[in-house]
Amino acid sequence: MTTEGKLLIHSWTEFETKILDAIDAGPLQRRETRRAFYAGAAAMFDLVFEATKDEDETVCEINLTLLNDEIKEWLVKLGTREEA
Repeated sequence: MTTEGKLLIHSWTEFETKILDAIDAGPLQRRETRRAFYAGAAAMFDLVFEATKDEDETVCEINLTLLNDEIKEWLVKLGTREEA
């Protein structure tokens, strides 16, 4: 999974190939999308870190479940073309 010691580049490259190549995105859209992708990854890392720092594993599990549920809810909205 690693590419030169970097973990996110694999996910970015896969996303870029599947999505941005498919719509023939230009350089500006690619740059802005990459910025958003990495900003989202950083935000999610912070959320997971915060969600799992409680010593009580049950609290950590609940927090991670809440994050997962929120993402699934967004994906459902995206799939139904609601404003996501």
